[in-house]
Amino acid sequence: TLAELGLLETVKKAYPNLYICRTTIEAIKRLIAEKHYEAKKGGATVAPTETGVALNTFTAEAVQSFLDKLTKIIEWLEENCAIAIPTLKLKPEGEKFNQLESLVGASAADSIISAASNDLILVSDDLLLRQVASEIGNIKGVWSQIILIRLLDRKLIVVNEYHAAINWLLQAGYEHTTFNKYTIYWCIQNDDWRVTPTLERLFERLMAPNTDLLISLRIAIEFLIDLWESDLDFYTKRRISYALFNAAFAVPEKGWEALRAIWSLWRGSMVVRGIDIDDVIRDWTTGHFMWSAKGASAEAAKKSGKRSKKQAKRAMKV
Repeated sequence: TLAELGLLETVKKAYPNLYICRTTIEAIKRLIAEKHYEAKKGGATVAPTETGVALNTFTAEAVQSFLDKLTKIIEWLEENCAIAIPTLKLKPEGEKFNQLESLVGASAADSIISAASNDLILVSDDLLLRQVASEIGNIKGVWSQIILIRLLDRKLIVVNEYHAAINWLLQAGYEHTTFNKYTIYWCIQNDDWRVTPTLERLFERLMAPNTDLLISLRIAIEFLIDLWESDLDFYTKRRISYALFNAAFAVPEKGWEALRAIWSLWRGSMVVRGIDIDDVIRDWTTGHFMWSAKGASAEAAKKSGKRSKKQAKRAMKV
């Protein structure tokens, strides 16, 4: 992952003492050897879908490009990482270690044992691997986003580089990656304020059923408020908002009624400055969001002094 992000040298500056298991290097080399034929002829994989299976083909050039990347990674690892030796003597009460190879594979098992042997922190984007390491050996584990956060804290990368990396992780399907409204803004700005498939996938990730609805709701509302208070033109704001709500409407959970209500406030030309986000979330969780939104919109209209009684009544009807 860090190699794909182009951050290996930056990571080396932050963490000069890096280790890797010999079995990991050997596993990558075996993969390169196994794919050597496909690099000449191309190949295909079969993946299950909701309606059956899908055949994914790839060209010889694509395979060779992938193998070239792996070769460069191997060269970098051998040059910059020390070999971690799994020296831990397994005690009778530690028999769970003997099951590691069948559970997570030989390379991952060696990584866990080596981390325990040498008091090292395990770096892996595999959530299962980190959980197993924590449960059987009380081994600390981190993933790519934690490394990125620490690089940012040490000013080895800038904010835009951080958001670019987070967006790459999200687009690549790293589901445990967290983000906020600033990542969304980076994506929009990077695409010249256009609604692109990249932005749509980011919104879909925000609205995914396996995300925390309260956190997603807060990010969505904060983003919308900042968006509509920005200097962007009305049509750009509307296109971006539609993209967000298209993703929200696709989620069947009841909670997204809150987002529909917030959008209705804008459609009714009502200001949202008077809506307290914490109140919105609290009232939504207790089933009283619609009442709160109506009251807040009417109160905001009165405070602004720019909305007529007719507009205030229309907001109350929302």
